[in-house]
Amino acid sequence: MTQQTFHRRSHRIARERDDYKTITEVRRYEEAEKTVSDLAHTNFPIHNVRIVGINLESVEQITGRYSVTKNAISAIFSALLWFVFSFFVLQAFLYSITVEILAICGAFALTFGLLTFFNARRNTAKRGYISLQGMQANSYEIQVRSAYVNAAYHALANIGYRFGEESN
Repeated sequence: MTQQTFHRRSHRIARERDDYKTITEVRRYEEAEKTVSDLAHTNFPIHNVRIVGINLESVEQITGRYSVTKNAISAIFSALLWFVFSFFVLQAFLYSITVEILAICGAFALTFGLLTFFNARRNTAKRGYISLQGMQANSYEIQVRSAYVNAAYHALANIGYRFGEESN
């Protein structure tokens, strides 16, 4: 990609970003999803709508202490899932179940179980705890391209949305 191509593309993206207007703001993502879903059911050209999270925050929920036992149980569970998966995949192509197929499935399971165990041990043993990470926004805006703002207001008003209130 040349510098000129990159420059043109960044200007196009900036224009598209400015071409949207907020029609409503809600507190929960589920409310934003429902609003867009309702808009889609009115046959509105939905590709002109987007949901934008405002004031994004990274959230890390601590789920417990790291322990070799928990890690081993997770690895065993992963190995069992890989065993079942590889068994059904191989069974789909080979019509008879033999000891060799079970051995191959076991090898897949053992390999991926050990990979799961050592990867989790390497990543979480340093910290001493296990956690889940995600993104969260304080609120969500439903934005529509400028050319379709009036049509969006009209479509939502026809199905009973009241704008300017706390909840729809």
